[in-house]
Order: sequence, then C-alpha cells, then structure tokens
Amino acid sequence: GVLSGLYLFWLGLRAIRTQRASADQPQGAARQPFWHGILFGLTNPKAYPVAVATFTALLSSRAELLEWSMLPWLIFLSFIGGLLAYAILIGIVGARRVRSMYQRHELLITRLCGVMFIGFAVNALAHALPGLVTNKA
Repeated sequence: GVLSGLYLFWLGLRAIRTQRASADQPQGAARQPFWHGILFGLTNPKAYPVAVATFTALLSSRAELLEWSMLPWLIFLSFIGGLLAYAILIGIVGARRVRSMYQRHELLITRLCGVMFIGFAVNALAHALPGLVTNKA
C-alpha cells in the first residue's frame, strides 16, 4: 500500500545518496555476512508468504494427487531444496571474482538498486493511491 511505497521510496533515496565508505570505517553487518544473512532471512516477514505462495503455485496443478501422508516428505524435501539453493547462492556470491567485482562497483550497484526501489515505490503508490482517492469521494 501507500506506507510500503513510501518506505521503498525512502530506501531508494538513501541508496542513491550513498557515499563511498572510507577504508578505515567498519562495515557493520559485512563483518559477519553469514550470520547477518541468517538473521535477516529468519526475520524477514515477506519471506514466509512468498514461500507459501510459490509452493502453492507449484503444487496447485497436481493438487488432486496430494495426500496428507505426503506432507512430511514434502516438508523434508522442501527443506533440503532450500538448503541446496542457499548453498549454491553462497557459493556464487562467495566466489572471489563475484566478491571483487562487487567491491569494485559497490557504489554503482547500490545506486542502481536505489533506482529500482524507487521504481517499486512508484508502482506501489500508483496502485494504492487511486483506491484511496475513490474511497474518500
């Protein structure tokens, strides 16, 4: 809605206005990226509905074949699939070439992400504001 659009806009502006950090300045969460990522992933409220929606979309075409007895295996296999996906992601992001490329272009990447966030904000506001205007009238 409107609040999420405004928040995304604020995040985008912050990212665009980012300055290059000095070499002696601590990087904060980047000192322990694994634990920062784990904490972020577990506390990200958007992750759970997205996972449920994705899982539902993948299984809905075969819903008639599902039985309650399959539930433990579905949960187990989903967990293993998630672990494998994270391992692949960690391997790619942790690769020396990817890390050095990111460090070389960190400011540009941060600012481009800011522009994307502003785009998401404009989209969210464009969809939320007409509903507010028609409800007030």
